[in-house]
Amino acid sequence: MQKMWKSGEDQVNEVKGAINYAQKNDNIHPAIIPFAAHLVHNEQPEVYTILMEQFLRKTQKRR
Repeated sequence: MQKMWKSGEDQVNEVKGAINYAQKNDNIHPAIIPFAAHLVHNEQPEVYTILMEQFLRKTQKRR
């Protein structure tokens, strides 16, 4: 199952975790949201929406 790990760039430990997990598991897709912290969907809703749409389109094609 494909999973997207979303994190705001201001969350240093979460960014490190996203990168680390993605390197160890091909099913993890990191999405680091610029100019955001913990509430990425609230702080950068346009960027969040675009990334979610791209991820969903990509994972639906694999089915």
